[in-house]
Amino acid sequence: FFEKPFERRKLLDAVRKAVPAAVRARVEQAFDVESGPQVAEAAEAMQLTARIDLQSGSLQGTSPLQLKPMNRDQVARMREKVGPPAKPIRADKVNTGPIQRGSEPDPVLQPVVEREGIRRGELKDNLPHLLAAFYNAKETGELGLMKGQVKKVIFFESGFPVFALSNLVADRLGQFLVRAGKIDEQTLRKAADEASGNKRTGDVLIEMGALNEEERLYYVGQQIKSILYSVFAWEEGIFTLSFQARARKEAIKLDIHPANLIMRGVKKLYKPERLKRLMPQSARPTPSQEPSFNLSDVELQAWEAHLLPRCDGNRTVADLVKVAGKPENEVLGTLVALASLRVLDLR
Repeated sequence: FFEKPFERRKLLDAVRKAVPAAVRARVEQAFDVESGPQVAEAAEAMQLTARIDLQSGSLQGTSPLQLKPMNRDQVARMREKVGPPAKPIRADKVNTGPIQRGSEPDPVLQPVVEREGIRRGELKDNLPHLLAAFYNAKETGELGLMKGQVKKVIFFESGFPVFALSNLVADRLGQFLVRAGKIDEQTLRKAADEASGNKRTGDVLIEMGALNEEERLYYVGQQIKSILYSVFAWEEGIFTLSFQARARKEAIKLDIHPANLIMRGVKKLYKPERLKRLMPQSARPTPSQEPSFNLSDVELQAWEAHLLPRCDGNRTVADLVKVAGKPENEVLGTLVALASLRVLDLR
């Protein structure tokens, strides 16, 4: 029995003691990115993932302006490793039973176990709202995202995104370092050949002198950011929510406010067609009565700060684009981002 108010962790500890270890093990493996296959993604999506500004990093003197998009040869080699992409899988068609062995090849996706405590739904345009939900509830847990063969998982601590994993070949640290211009492909191939067993490619690169420990920490942080930002480009897929008492233990944890993550992700990776769909010309943005974030949490450029007071419900989106004096897509990106934060509502 727990008398209100009670601490959530104590309740979870009690449940953990009551639930058999075998069940807990199945739960932990249900959305395991690392044990699943490493897959490639279409060239367009990899280029979207690539265009991430790295100038905000803390390590001075090593930050490139942006990652290099993969060329056709790199994309072709990755596709050869994993075969053609799988068709998107509907949430109600995911196989949760035992894998049948026979003439059929192993499934590209690991089975996702249906269990109590997991919320599942279509991703669509819900990513900002999911990030805001974790933040507002100060929850610790995981947000799993699936699109076809691709799996990405975002880990949260007390509402803040602190780590991310992906089964994309393009998201591996070695490939990331090539795209960032830190190492070349020949160096990566040599490191990959020498890496074996439990030794990671990053460890081998340090032994080779191609990378030092401080640089590795910096680039792993940027690699995690690129995984986080890349999912803003997704307009289809499945999400799963699970809440745990402890987040994943990692040496590196991001220090990024979800409000700024949403602002940057929407402005960088939402396509013009998507922005126009979410922000019609005739809509009238107005201040929200129940914002998901405080305005003090949001980093605004000078022109955005001047535009915000004019979003009073009297001007249409078309009017605001003219007033801002900026390219239409740039203004729409800001308005959609502010609406995603629930700073603005639409009338």
